[in-house]
Amino acid sequence: MFSVRLPGSKSESQRALMMSCYSDGIEIENISNSEDTALLAKAVCDLKKAKHLPNKTLTINCGDAGSVWRFLHPAVMLFGISADFKCSERLSRRPIGALKETLCNIGAEGGECSVDTSQTSQFASALLLAAPLFKNGLILHLGKKKASMPYIDMTVSMMRRQDIDIIIDNETIIVPKSRYSTKKIRIESDWSAAAFWYEIIAVTCSDERFKNIKVKLECLCRDSLQGDSIAAELFKKTGVETSFVDDGIVLRYSKKSALQHISFDFSNHPDLFPAFAVTCAALGIDAHLTGLENLILKESDRVTSVVSQLKTIGADIEVGESEVTIRPSTLVIPEGTTLKSFNDHRIAMAFAPLTLSSKDTKIEGKESVGKSYPDFWRDFEAFAEYRRYIANIF
Repeated sequence: MFSVRLPGSKSESQRALMMSCYSDGIEIENISNSEDTALLAKAVCDLKKAKHLPNKTLTINCGDAGSVWRFLHPAVMLFGISADFKCSERLSRRPIGALKETLCNIGAEGGECSVDTSQTSQFASALLLAAPLFKNGLILHLGKKKASMPYIDMTVSMMRRQDIDIIIDNETIIVPKSRYSTKKIRIESDWSAAAFWYEIIAVTCSDERFKNIKVKLECLCRDSLQGDSIAAELFKKTGVETSFVDDGIVLRYSKKSALQHISFDFSNHPDLFPAFAVTCAALGIDAHLTGLENLILKESDRVTSVVSQLKTIGADIEVGESEVTIRPSTLVIPEGTTLKSFNDHRIAMAFAPLTLSSKDTKIEGKESVGKSYPDFWRDFEAFAEYRRYIANIF
């Protein structure tokens, strides 16, 4: 059996860092080694030092990380620090206006407010994480249309674990002024990263030669805080079955579990779209994928990125408003093909499995995986070698 130690959850790690920022310090175990998390960790360290250096402008490097940019805006305001946020060109075009407007309205007093969550859940999470420090706490009204609600649920759950009392009343979240406990936080492995291993198993093991390959992913839990743990249920539709064991999960392929027609709404799980769309195209599954309206706001326009590259290798795809229909077809990857990642980590990893059965196929911008899963290519190449060993047996 092939085993993989995934990075710690990027989403959990960044929330833990912000709670540490707003407290006397919290020990964080199994923190993500992603570039985004490193940027936030440095910024939090600099921010804490800057609290004791009045009249200084703090330069915060956000790179291409939307969470760093958004999560730190409330902190800068609450700590009374002047900050210069340095962002990539792509990040500077992503949404932040609604968060700034809400902060301008409530100031350090806090109180009752609303925030637009139709484009990103990070506005709500940024405010909630800071809420215990507001003078009057926070009564946050969420918009009727909520993007990626599981990430707000994760924020609330992690805050509760650090002894913050939170009341949820329909579309309103109430957080009183309080203090974070300093209990150690253990970060689970990253389910969003796990999605690419589900894809690798689906694409590899649908070949009869590799049907008995199993992959173990360490430190993933059945009762995860991460919304993307739905990957276990979602990829079962493509034939990948999940067994939960004491220290992780084991993936195997079962053709009898694979469906020929799949529909799924990605509104709450946008990060799973690239891996799942490529899987469906590779296996010739008829798929209707909806809830894609906010994918244009990611590191690339992920619908355009995925569709354009799949079409270059023969996929039959129709794009509608916030939806994609994939029809059964045979993908053909000519020798020496270069597939573009558009400098988007999830696009690079989504197309990686297609290189296993094609000769001299390259991924342009493959280094972008450092944003969330720096060791992806190391793990992937180790699996490719394992796959070659199995192939030689046959």
